[in-house]
Amino acid sequence: MRIKLKRWIMALLAGLFCGLAVIQLSPPVCAAGYLQPNREASLSLLYQIRGSGVAGLKVHLYRVAEISETADFTLSGDFAGYPVELGDLQTSSAWEAAAETLAAYAAADGHTALRDASSGAQGEVTFGELQTGLYLVVTDLWRQGRKRIAFDPFLISLPSLNEEDAWVYDVQAFPKGESYQTSGPGGDDKITYQVVKHWEDADQDAHRPKNVTVEIRKDGEWYSTQTLSSENSWAYTWRARDDGSTWWVVERDVPDAYQVQVSRDGTMLTVTNRYTGPGSPGQEPGDKLPQTGQLWWPVPLMAAAGLVLFGAGWAMCIRKKNEEK
Repeated sequence: MRIKLKRWIMALLAGLFCGLAVIQLSPPVCAAGYLQPNREASLSLLYQIRGSGVAGLKVHLYRVAEISETADFTLSGDFAGYPVELGDLQTSSAWEAAAETLAAYAAADGHTALRDASSGAQGEVTFGELQTGLYLVVTDLWRQGRKRIAFDPFLISLPSLNEEDAWVYDVQAFPKGESYQTSGPGGDDKITYQVVKHWEDADQDAHRPKNVTVEIRKDGEWYSTQTLSSENSWAYTWRARDDGSTWWVVERDVPDAYQVQVSRDGTMLTVTNRYTGPGSPGQEPGDKLPQTGQLWWPVPLMAAAGLVLFGAGWAMCIRKKNEEK
């Protein structure tokens, strides 16, 4: 009986290792299945403030990255050379920072949009006959007297996953915006702005340069070039009139083995450089967490197999003790 039990355990172990081999060799697959990169897509946008449509908005659409069958993004076209990482878009803040960074580069380097459009009476904009990929949407500031309406730039994937975890090629989106009043034409109200450099290179700060150069741009136009270093606490502050302008920050000559992202919090713009070279903090090379929609079935399967093996081993120990009595 003991021999049969040992053979059974060995067979189970062999089956488990075979299963692990299949898991390692299989590419990551989304629960919705592989997407179709060559399929036509469309994007419909609705610009509203407190339920009312905003007409006459100038909207610019850029295709910034290609998308693979397994939903991996690769920067392409005018955006191919930028040191902006798209492999870790796991949170809304990461998506917002990537959009902010790419929008600043597009404005600073004068990239031509793939499509331009104006919103209709209800705030509607539609872009049809699009390739699949990752798209950046940028909207000009809406001005009327002292009133301003601003919509944040954003990234959107075509296709996208819906609530049922299925690929949708005709995507609808509702951009986030705000309405506010500026100071009058003769007003001298000023706002304090600040750009701050943040480093994510724990235990690898030897790769960090002594300084970095950033361009400050007002409504896309050059305003100032500043050098940030430890001497000024990696920060620069300036004041400007409250006229509703949009301020962008672009980092030039990003250090080797670093990625860049710019995040906005009110009037503070944070430029983060994350070290991604050898020995970088975080995940080990080759590790990749499941993306949204990716199948998680190997996890419970392996856990169940582990419980079976534990139970079999425990039964063997109990049987051995009984035979020794």
